[in-house]
Amino acid sequence: NTFDWLVMTINVATCAEENYKVNPNANLSLIGLLDIFGFESFAVNRFEQLCINYANEKLQQKFTIDIFRSVQEEYESEGIELGEVAFSDNAEVLNLIEGRMGLISVLNEECVRPKGNDVAFVKKVYNMNDDSVSLLKGRFFQDWEFGLKHYAGDVIYDANNFVSKNMDNLPADLTNCRKKSTNTIVSCEIKRNVTRTTGRPKTPVARKRGGGGGRKKSSINS
Repeated sequence: NTFDWLVMTINVATCAEENYKVNPNANLSLIGLLDIFGFESFAVNRFEQLCINYANEKLQQKFTIDIFRSVQEEYESEGIELGEVAFSDNAEVLNLIEGRMGLISVLNEECVRPKGNDVAFVKKVYNMNDDSVSLLKGRFFQDWEFGLKHYAGDVIYDANNFVSKNMDNLPADLTNCRKKSTNTIVSCEIKRNVTRTTGRPKTPVARKRGGGGGRKKSSINS
C-alpha cells in the first residue's frame, strides 16, 4: 500500500494534463524508469521468480515497441526507406502468461476453487496451452513443475505453494495494527483500501460469512 501511495503521488505530481491546467507556465518534468536486467533463473525457481520474470517480459515488450516498432512505423509514415531490422518478439510468452487461458487466469481460477492445488494448476496449464511454443515440456518434469521459454532464456518453475502465495492473505490483526498506526500514510491507505475492497463496513452476518476478516487479493496481478 505504501508503494501504491508513492506511485500515485508521483503520478499526480508529474501529470502534465492536470498540472498544466493549474499553472500553464509550469516547468513540467518527466520521470522515466526502465530496468531490463532483473531476469532471474536459479536452481529452484518459485512464485517470486515468475512474478519478477513476468515484469521483465513486460519491460522487454515496451522496449521492443518503443525502439523498434515505433521507429519502423515512423520511417514508413515519412516515406523513408529502412532496411530490414530483425528483432525477437516476446508476445508469445506474454500471451502464455497473461492471456485468456494463460498462467495468471488458470492460477486465479485455482485459487477460488474449493480444493484448488498446485499440481492441478500445472496440469491445467499444460492441457489448455498444449500448442504454445513458449511452454516447455520435459519428460522428467515432476507433477508440480513447468517450464517457460522466456525472452532471456528457459526457466523451469517449481509450482509448490503457487496457489497459497497468490491468495495473498493479510491477517486481520495486522490490518487492525496498521489502522492504528500514527503514520498517516500507513493508516489512511489501509483504511482507504479496505473501504474500496468491501464497499462498506461489514455487518455481523457478513463477517460470519466472510470469516477471518483478512483482505484477499490475487498477488500476481498486483
